[in-house]
Amino acid sequence: AVVSTQSTGALAMILPQIIILADPKSERSCSKELLNMLLALIVLSVAMTCFTITFLIMEPIPGLIKFTFHAFGGVAAIYQFVLMSKSFGDDSVSNCHTTVPTLWYYFFFLAVIGTLCLVFYI
Repeated sequence: AVVSTQSTGALAMILPQIIILADPKSERSCSKELLNMLLALIVLSVAMTCFTITFLIMEPIPGLIKFTFHAFGGVAAIYQFVLMSKSFGDDSVSNCHTTVPTLWYYFFFLAVIGTLCLVFYI
């Protein structure tokens, strides 16, 4: 029952990403590489889902998996920083706001949530 609950939570993260990826408006040109960042985010979300299921199934967790999880966390944190700086760091974002609004708003939401999580973590 716990695995199915966690799988549902993982689908709740991946499903909006796939819907945005399938949206024809996401293919429009933008000065930022938001579509490439979305694909990388889907890969990171699948990896997060795999870690979640692995931690639920295994009961002592081997040291290599713990180390890999922490390395993945570092990569995800660096990715979040790059996402915020590339998406909202300069004035060329306004082009993306008008050409690919769904994708832009999704990344804006993720950047705000990521910043709030970072603030609460520190």
